[in-house]
Amino acid sequence: MVKTLFAEYLFVTGEIVLIIALIVFGLILKKLLRLLRKPSIFWIILLASSFFMLLAMVFHFISISETGSIEDPVDLMRNLGRIGILEGITLLVSAVFAVLAGGMYFRWSHR
Repeated sequence: MVKTLFAEYLFVTGEIVLIIALIVFGLILKKLLRLLRKPSIFWIILLASSFFMLLAMVFHFISISETGSIEDPVDLMRNLGRIGILEGITLLVSAVFAVLAGGMYFRWSHR
């Protein structure tokens, strides 16, 4: 299983930029919700979204480090599959939280 180092650096850079964008979006949403006099709980959901994105990045690094440590190919594929499922679930939860917070702001601001 060959992984290029450039692709991994590009992936990490993209995830870090996305995490920073989610945090900034959460802080901006906090101020905008205060202006609309709405409960500002949804900025916390965006911070949770960035936390799950960070957790997905950790799972990705675990899967990269597992590649060379297991000699049996069947065990290697099982472990990569399990970690890949966890990474996918955390990315899905992160996306759902971000869409939920953005959608609620959109609904409240367009009334």
